[in-house]
Amino acid sequence: MLIDDCRRLTARISEKERLRRHLELLNKFEAVRNQLAQRAIARLSPLVACWEALQAATIPTASVAEAARPLLAEVTALLGAVRADPEAALDQRRFRPRAFFDAVEDVASRLQAELTRSWQDHTAAQAITTNRELLDVLDRLPRFRPTIQRIRALVERVRQAQATLPANEAQITAYRQLVGQAQAEWQQLGGGQVPAEVLVFLRGAVGPTGARLEHLTDGVRHWLSEHQLEGSFAIRAGN
Repeated sequence: MLIDDCRRLTARISEKERLRRHLELLNKFEAVRNQLAQRAIARLSPLVACWEALQAATIPTASVAEAARPLLAEVTALLGAVRADPEAALDQRRFRPRAFFDAVEDVASRLQAELTRSWQDHTAAQAITTNRELLDVLDRLPRFRPTIQRIRALVERVRQAQATLPANEAQITAYRQLVGQAQAEWQQLGGGQVPAEVLVFLRGAVGPTGARLEHLTDGVRHWLSEHQLEGSFAIRAGN
């Protein structure tokens, strides 16, 4: 009886020690997993969200799988090391996840470059072309000033959106709406289709010396009448 009790006690002690070591390894694994996951999630999750947004908005992008291949290889190697010798692989004193973090950064850099290229290609196809000289001239005319200011504000917001990767599909939708608003405002000015003789007249009229009378052609008079600007100018004697 005593011998059997000793054997059972020894077995229980061994089992308790095994469970203790198992729990210790599990805690180490959790610590390592959290250390790796936090770094990877912080770096990759915004890029993955951007990729998903571009996909949802039907903007062409390259496959994420190719960019993620180095990281997948490093994760596979780490799991293999844990299975082969968990104590050594998970020992916090010797655990140096530099290779894993390098792989995360490599994937992030590749993905960010690809997303940036896709977004720039998409926004370049929707570029807003305005005539800065025309805007400067019309901005001097009170009737056009509110429209010019709206166009400039919208164009600046579009430019800022083009320089930033979208974080979600809603930001892509907002960008497209901005482009539409800017284009609509620009079309109210005729889309920049102002006759050259009109631009010459306006440039002179808002200048310090005024426009020459010879620049007030029939075409200019017609354009001024069409835009209800006849009363915006006066004839005065030159020096």
